[in-house]
Amino acid sequence: MDNVIHYSMKHRFGAARHGARNGPELDATLAGGDLVADGLNTPKLRDVARIAGVSVITASRCISNPERVSEKTRAKVLKVAEELGYIPNRLASAMVSSRSMAVGVVLPTIANPIHSVLLEALAEVLEPFGYRTLLGTTGYRADKEYDVVRTLLAHKVDAIALAGKAQSAQTRKLLAAANVPVAEMFELYDDPLDINVGLSNREAGAALARFLIARGRHRFAFVLHSEIDDSRMTSRYDGFLATATDARIEPFHDSSKPGLLRESVVSAILSRMPDVDAIVCSGHQAAVTAICALRNQGIAVPAQIAVAGFGDSPASQWVQPALTTVSYPMSDIGTKSGQLLLARLRGEAIDNAQADLGFQIMERGST
Repeated sequence: MDNVIHYSMKHRFGAARHGARNGPELDATLAGGDLVADGLNTPKLRDVARIAGVSVITASRCISNPERVSEKTRAKVLKVAEELGYIPNRLASAMVSSRSMAVGVVLPTIANPIHSVLLEALAEVLEPFGYRTLLGTTGYRADKEYDVVRTLLAHKVDAIALAGKAQSAQTRKLLAAANVPVAEMFELYDDPLDINVGLSNREAGAALARFLIARGRHRFAFVLHSEIDDSRMTSRYDGFLATATDARIEPFHDSSKPGLLRESVVSAILSRMPDVDAIVCSGHQAAVTAICALRNQGIAVPAQIAVAGFGDSPASQWVQPALTTVSYPMSDIGTKSGQLLLARLRGEAIDNAQADLGFQIMERGST
């Protein structure tokens, strides 16, 4: 069973085919060729409005501004739109209303499960109100982040959400000039662009250091990924280093992709630090690999060497022994970010655009 230690800082629709049985009125309309069609024979918004018995403006609101119509009317219009196979022309709509009903999401990678959880939670808040997410990944590169943000803004997204802080001054300037709501997620900052939801990764590093020292560990190998732009990783290491001042800490850099760990890095640790008593990895996936690598070399975890990491996923509990790690409330971060973005998009006042959701240390068998 996990021993959970809590920490928090007080910081500031599928379309039916035309041959389907959709009711006598719709079948008659389709059979009679009564649809207003273009060269592609696609149904138009005025077809939806006529069959639903509402004005074109009301039909448009049901699809693009659902909060401005009754649930009964919206359900009726959406049912007709689904049966007709009507697809809104978002480009034309955006030109008329200056709204694309799309939110751009910028993630470093989708290979890490915690980012997938973040994206899913964000989308679950936005989608009931007609917003869809457009995803771009950066590979932890500041130059690619700029290109992704610029592309999303060129598609006229209504808002942008980033996992972390915009890495370059160039990207931050671009976002500031875009005049759209921006959410920086996962890390708290002193100078957020707009909405900021997350936690202090520096404090997470410090808390893990205190945790391990209290369990008698004093000789640490800290594994970081090289050649990537990841301020959260750096913050964890800085917090750990500043706290474990009386301990020996040796940094080791792994050039493999984030989430992976070469066994040669573990071998290098054992060679350079034969008395190492704890390996700390900047990510939980690398830490899981470290446990497996140590076991392959006949080293008992945690009797001889403890292993800990940052982030959590089912793999952290499947490995034997299960991984002790700092767990982040990624689902809650996505939900809260979505709620604040939605409030901004609807023109509602926000009392506090910054939220600290804290973290937990999940104590398991690896320590």
